[in-house]
Amino acid sequence: MTIKTFIAVGSFFLLLYSCKPGELKTATIENGTGLRLYEKGEYKRALYFFMKAAAHENLPDSNKAIFFANIAHAYANIHQADSAKYFYKKASEAYLPGSVNATLSMVNLFLIDEKIDSAKRYLELAYSTDSSSGEVNNLLGLIYIGDYGQAYYNPEKAYKFNNKAFLVFRDAASKFALAKNEYFLNNVDKSITLFSQLRRENPGNENYLVSLILIKIENGDLSNMNFLVRELKNRFPRSYSKVISQLSVGKHAVRWNL
Repeated sequence: MTIKTFIAVGSFFLLLYSCKPGELKTATIENGTGLRLYEKGEYKRALYFFMKAAAHENLPDSNKAIFFANIAHAYANIHQADSAKYFYKKASEAYLPGSVNATLSMVNLFLIDEKIDSAKRYLELAYSTDSSSGEVNNLLGLIYIGDYGQAYYNPEKAYKFNNKAFLVFRDAASKFALAKNEYFLNNVDKSITLFSQLRRENPGNENYLVSLILIKIENGDLSNMNFLVRELKNRFPRSYSKVISQLSVGKHAVRWNL
């Protein structure tokens, strides 16, 4: 089973309540370090700092819930489903009962177990409560651009969710989802613009560079192509031959999870 990134990492805000000031400050710094590593795709290193943050005693439940959720996300991305489910459950129990965040933790449990219909029902309930939630919009958008299977693929329906998630987070994960959606909707120039930004902003991420190359070639856009292909060969040599074999003009056949 492939475990995906479920919630944009930029969504977790630490709420400062009464406890030992130094302890909470240290936990906040450790969690922030984890978030920066997570954003770079360094999930194992991020997990270490999330675990350190959660290990502090006398933290408010609201902070513990955030740390538990971050731990769960990291475990999910290193394909340790049982550990991810355990911490999503702990996060759900630590969040305020009935809150959107508690609901989102349950959604992530359903997604790991591939119970997509149940996840979608919970997300629609959360959306009716808070349509401005970046997390809710992000997950609905991912479902409808096919990240959880062809049966749910509806890029037209996904667009408002992916666009809203990006407006809330302005991070790489939500921009990646929006870039894919633009491509699926045949807005190829907009997709190329977004992937160009992602590649400049995240030079260590292979997916952004590969996506940009494939879409530009397919669209007949050869600008900077020699430079981009050399960058691929130098940075990600294991993907170079595979990508080169896929280059073809005019097929509109780039796919990520479908």
